[in-house]
Amino acid sequence: MNPASGVQRSVVSILLLVFLPCTGRAESLPPPPTAVRPGDVIAHLARTISWYRHVDALIDATYVNDPVLHQSTHTAAVKALQLAFDFARTESLLLAASPQAESQPGNAGAAPVPGSGSMYQALQRASERVAGIQARMAELETARALATAAARDRLTAQRGELQAQLNLAEEVRRTLQSVTEFSGNSGGGGLSGQLAAQISQLEALAPEARHADPKALATAGAPDKTAAPAPGSQASLYQPESAGLVTLLTEFISLSGSDTKTAAIIGETESLLAQTEALRNPLTTEIRSSIARSEELTNDSATDTVRQLNADQHEIEHLTARFRQLSAALVPIREQQIMMATTRTNLNEIHSVAARLRRDTTRYLLLRSATLGSAVLLLLALSAVWRKATFRYIRDVRRRRQFMLLRRVVVVMAVTVVTALGFISDFGSLATYAGFLTAGIAVALQNVILAVVAYFFLIGRYGVRIGDRVTISGVTGNVIDIGLVRIYLMEFAGLPGEMHPTGRIVVFSNAVLFQPSALFKQMPGADFIWRSVILTLQADAPLELARASLTAAVDSVWEKYRAAIEQQHAALERSVDLQMSVPHPDARLRYSDSGLEFVAHYPAEMQHAATTDDAVMKALYDAIAADPRLQLAAGGAPRLNPASA
Repeated sequence: MNPASGVQRSVVSILLLVFLPCTGRAESLPPPPTAVRPGDVIAHLARTISWYRHVDALIDATYVNDPVLHQSTHTAAVKALQLAFDFARTESLLLAASPQAESQPGNAGAAPVPGSGSMYQALQRASERVAGIQARMAELETARALATAAARDRLTAQRGELQAQLNLAEEVRRTLQSVTEFSGNSGGGGLSGQLAAQISQLEALAPEARHADPKALATAGAPDKTAAPAPGSQASLYQPESAGLVTLLTEFISLSGSDTKTAAIIGETESLLAQTEALRNPLTTEIRSSIARSEELTNDSATDTVRQLNADQHEIEHLTARFRQLSAALVPIREQQIMMATTRTNLNEIHSVAARLRRDTTRYLLLRSATLGSAVLLLLALSAVWRKATFRYIRDVRRRRQFMLLRRVVVVMAVTVVTALGFISDFGSLATYAGFLTAGIAVALQNVILAVVAYFFLIGRYGVRIGDRVTISGVTGNVIDIGLVRIYLMEFAGLPGEMHPTGRIVVFSNAVLFQPSALFKQMPGADFIWRSVILTLQADAPLELARASLTAAVDSVWEKYRAAIEQQHAALERSVDLQMSVPHPDARLRYSDSGLEFVAHYPAEMQHAATTDDAVMKALYDAIAADPRLQLAAGGAPRLNPASA
């Protein structure tokens, strides 16, 4: 056995054990698969770039908060992309060196490159022709120097003919050389140049495929997938157990879409792995065939002649060189499969974590929805109980209205708070937002806020009641309604005791209570006012007789409604917890320039004040007419006191 062939066999066997799972005899090998075409290489690169973009986008959008998993997935995807380009470059050289490159489908019409095509062979033939003509011309020059004069003319003619042929051959060679150099430089004519140009174009679309320093890529603006999510990012903050309904619903929709995208990318990874295996199979088969052929030559070397051994040695050397080329293409595509398998494992992990997160989101979404619904129903039930208890136990209509209003306010605020707690996740941001919002509302609605605060003063113990007669900003009227922000009056006009409705409703803001102008109202529980009447008798009228007669006249009218006034007084004392004297008429006599002046003060029911005034004045006239000693002075007829009126 030749030692060189033995060394080559050992090298081939070791490489075979490294790259192939098993070896076999040539006769046991399956039929060789379809050879790889340049279009297959370009399609594989395009699919790998698209797959990498999808994986990269998925890592950016995923909700799985695992920086290590993100880094591993991104690194494996980038490495797979780089290995795909390494394989493509090696395969382009392998296809260019293959003797069958010209005859493979899809290469028809492609201009060959040096060493592998007919144009280069034509260039070689043209160069050989030029060299042959030059050699013949050299021989003619030698023969012509030694020839006779007669033979020299014939040799000169032959030299001229050869010179013409040389000119034509050199022109042909220059033309072929220009075309060959252009095809090789442009990359668009030859198989290797055309495929390499397409690979370079794809690499320009995917700068991540270049084996560059990661720091340089980061400086150039490449995204750093190894960094953990920034504080405050959605991936680092989202926790379904503390999220609100809006966040849970949004994340559920996002997670559902992410789950579909992840499943699609996993399927794309499986398809790309199958395509990678199809590209690897021809290389594996050819390597196995080379190994089998090498072992066959080695086993038959014992019976071979020296000439045959030399031929076998040359063939094994050729197989070894071919094996180096094949293994150079097989290593990157096999490593690409490993990186893609790692990426697939990471994608499955991301998919499972996202699915678990979606299940948790669904569970907490249903739980929060049920909790919010139960809380709202409970508040509505308590509101119904409050309403029923109010109508059952509170008989006073005004108090009942106040409790019903308070019920509405409390229930609305409680439902608002419960709903906010159910929908809101970030209470810190809510507090800040609520602070600014409250300040803005306080400035914009300061009058409304004052009106609401004044409402509680108006309905207090000594506040205004419906039916009370009040005077606000010079307007007198009866209160017909007290709202949360407004008070409604039925306007009255006329003198006290003779006032009548004007037919208008006057509306004031409750905030008028805090205005400098006074608000006048009837005393609680009292519906009477004080009236005064004045008359003047002649100066010679008996003083005691006048006092007794006129006072008796006023008292006679007073007795008719005395019980009602005393009852109102008692109610007033109960309301204000203050002891006061019982109202009763007060009469006085005094001398003046015009005669003996009589002044009577008496309480009168507000609704019947005018009638009471007429009755008092009639009783005074009757008392004066009954005794001749009582004579009215000139201009001293009974009249109401303008001050009290």
